[in-house]
Amino acid sequence: MPKKTHKINKEEMDCFNGEDALKTLMESKYFVKNGTEIPNADREVGKFYTERDCLGFWMMLIGNKACIRGVKMYKDDKPVEGAKQKAVEDVKKEEDDTDAGTDVAKVDEEPKKKKRKFKVGMNQRQGFIPKSEEIYIWRYNPTPFMHWIYGAGVLLVVIGGTLFPLWPDQLRTGVYYGSVGLASFIGGILVVGFLRTILFGIIWAVTRGNHSLWILPNLLEDVGFFDSFKPAYTWEVKDDKAIKESSEEVVADDGDGEDEGESTEVADPETKKDQ
Repeated sequence: MPKKTHKINKEEMDCFNGEDALKTLMESKYFVKNGTEIPNADREVGKFYTERDCLGFWMMLIGNKACIRGVKMYKDDKPVEGAKQKAVEDVKKEEDDTDAGTDVAKVDEEPKKKKRKFKVGMNQRQGFIPKSEEIYIWRYNPTPFMHWIYGAGVLLVVIGGTLFPLWPDQLRTGVYYGSVGLASFIGGILVVGFLRTILFGIIWAVTRGNHSLWILPNLLEDVGFFDSFKPAYTWEVKDDKAIKESSEEVVADDGDGEDEGESTEVADPETKKDQ
């Protein structure tokens, strides 16, 4: 049966919806097809013959609190201004990119609905409703076997650390140098992160924002260990052509302004003469 894991009271619990629960039970080997044709006296215990039997089974599980009915608590979504207009513009761009000879399907102007995030809580009205909107929670949530292994490993590490004075001299020396090396590595990363910011600021200020140099740009990002050192550096340079074009436009605008001023100055004497 399809299920999803949700955090409920800081615990991960498996959840499923009512439609999948009923469908799974009716497609199992315990469901007898054409069960309505079999008399009640000939029916066996532990098998399901009708949809009503399946519903009764789920009601029994909820009554015995093997699973409980939950409720979806959606977060309040703030309306985004201009979302509809942006969606219309995207649709127009897609239509322009298509060939002129092909038929373009009509697309709704309204933005696509995103899946709303929700939290799962306990419903005050218990019962079973075979609908996809209804969510149910398994109360049987055993501790995974790997958690026991992790817990035993942590316990052994703590006991071994408390017995550090009893370790052999060579082993204690190795642990000492290993801890010093690890501390030096972490300190080196922090120093590099501080120095690269200073270097970036100096280069950016000297070049007036035209050059941007980052050493290990992913060093402090939320990525994997090896991805933190890739790439070694990034160097971004602004396009000189765009800067020149913008400056030429400014000069052209100034020239037009001067011409307009001269024309107005010439026009003034004419008006005086007319008067």
